[in-house]
Amino acid sequence: MGAVETKEKIIATTSDLIRERNGDTENVTIRMIANRAGIGVGLTNHYFKSKELLLNECVNSVMKGLFEERQDTQTEGRVTPIEAAKREAHRVMRFFMDNEPFARAALSGKITSDNGENYLVRLTNHFAYCMADKKQLDDMLNNDRISEKMKQQFTEHFIGEQRRKAFMITNSLREAFLIRDMLPQIIGIDIGDEEQCEEYIDEMIEMLM
Repeated sequence: MGAVETKEKIIATTSDLIRERNGDTENVTIRMIANRAGIGVGLTNHYFKSKELLLNECVNSVMKGLFEERQDTQTEGRVTPIEAAKREAHRVMRFFMDNEPFARAALSGKITSDNGENYLVRLTNHFAYCMADKKQLDDMLNNDRISEKMKQQFTEHFIGEQRRKAFMITNSLREAFLIRDMLPQIIGIDIGDEEQCEEYIDEMIEMLM
């Protein structure tokens, strides 16, 4: 088996173990991966210097789709920040539910996303951007009379205005997803039911914003 095939087997085996343990990466060890893949621990460590790097690669290969599939909420005309937040929150939660083991691993706080950020930080920035006024932001960024430094400062201002609300939305989605089995007992909502999930998200965002 060549180097490429060996590396791919390590990644596939690790991904299988993440699925089997529903995202509990604490109980996935290098020895377990090596044994399942039928290779030595030393060879596994040769391709991935640490378990963390290997887990990051496996989780990020799935979670990158969360950001690649982002829809521009302005394509159908101007929408309010609340409407933009609702649309994106529905999409994010659906992604979590469709990719549950990897989303659980990512939201544990121990996995670094492919841009180097903690997933809670990245999702907060993601929601802040979604809720910013895109027309104002685009008009400013396309203005040749404004320096790059000023554009960067304006961008941070537009997104920063929404960051606290974005964090509250992100954390509410994260907590609801991670304790989904307990939610029916706590608030009488099953987020596995699409209608109840959408109702919860809409109500949560209206309360926070």
